[in-house]
Amino acid sequence: MEYQARYLFSNIAGFETRTLQRIGRRIEKYGRLSIADIKTINNIAVVKEDMDAIIKDLAAMTNMNIQEVYKLYSEAIAKKHEENRPLYDYRGKKFVPFEDNRELQSLVKAFAKSTGGTMINLAKTSMLGFTDKSGNFSYLRKAYTDVLDKAVMAVSTGTSDFHTAMRDSIVELGGSGLRIQYDTITRRLDTVVRQHILWGAKQASNEYNEMIGDELGCDGIEIDWHSNPRPSHEFMQGKQYALGGAKTVNGVYFESAAPALEALQDYGCLHYKVSIICGVSEPRYDSAELKRLNAQNARKFEIDDKEMTGYEATQAMRRLETEVRRQKDIREIARASGDKVTVRNCNERIKAIKAKYSEISTITGIPEEPRRMSKPRVLKDDKVLTNPYNSDIIN
Repeated sequence: MEYQARYLFSNIAGFETRTLQRIGRRIEKYGRLSIADIKTINNIAVVKEDMDAIIKDLAAMTNMNIQEVYKLYSEAIAKKHEENRPLYDYRGKKFVPFEDNRELQSLVKAFAKSTGGTMINLAKTSMLGFTDKSGNFSYLRKAYTDVLDKAVMAVSTGTSDFHTAMRDSIVELGGSGLRIQYDTITRRLDTVVRQHILWGAKQASNEYNEMIGDELGCDGIEIDWHSNPRPSHEFMQGKQYALGGAKTVNGVYFESAAPALEALQDYGCLHYKVSIICGVSEPRYDSAELKRLNAQNARKFEIDDKEMTGYEATQAMRRLETEVRRQKDIREIARASGDKVTVRNCNERIKAIKAKYSEISTITGIPEEPRRMSKPRVLKDDKVLTNPYNSDIIN
């Protein structure tokens, strides 16, 4: 699920990179104009032309992601359904595979449509923009107009080197990345879409479990285990619980599922539940395995003279991954605009951040995930690619 979500994430990141490159190339063209030529520029017309191309690219990306969301959710539910085949055998009920099960297919379509609709709403250009150093948000069209106005001024006055005059704007746009503003919250577009995809998948899974639980008379749930969860969710990892209150079955005590069910609703929680029949469904993890895994999570590490848990170290690595992507965004718009100084500065920062990232991985044993730091290599001209998702990776 996480791997597939990153594929969709790369679609969003590709759109962001193409947008930044488009702005960077336009800045570079302005920098090559004479004062006489710059006076003939109609910024309103230029921005409209580029915005039309950006909107077309956004529409193609969003449509492709919706198709992939349905495929992603279908594969997840089909696998989960197959794992429940033994419970059908136990109850003596007919098992209908996902590919022939219209009820399950309808469930997946409903959640894919819901998630896709949310993505379309979030990705509207009327909600996209950039933040400045002070955290103030400007919508995409205005931010683009402002930076081109500054480029015109830089050429017209000739008071300093063009790239020096534009450097702050380039760093600001690239450092912000495309962001989305809804209500009072401003967040990066790629992060928001990824979270919605994973959350939608979890909700579809929960709905499936409710359906199967009713059909098979399941009276409990089991929670999966993963490394370095948020501390408030550690208590439920890998355990089986009874629905409707604690009880003992065949000499085995099952705690009430109520606290776990409440924790599962925390937004961003990626723990999953599966329906079980208490006393019949074999636990995925025996007590010895759970003890070993939980001891592994409880380890603490010394990093930069500070004691960290595995969870804290994981969060530190996520922040470093985000900063590498941010530096790559700055580098791409700088490269497209011809600002070699900023490109060089970004490369030095990326090298230093990656070194710290590898150091934390070596100390903790948490695997490095270089794809989390990757950005697609995309446009070389002003055309929108017919299939912009088969792109190389910028390292």
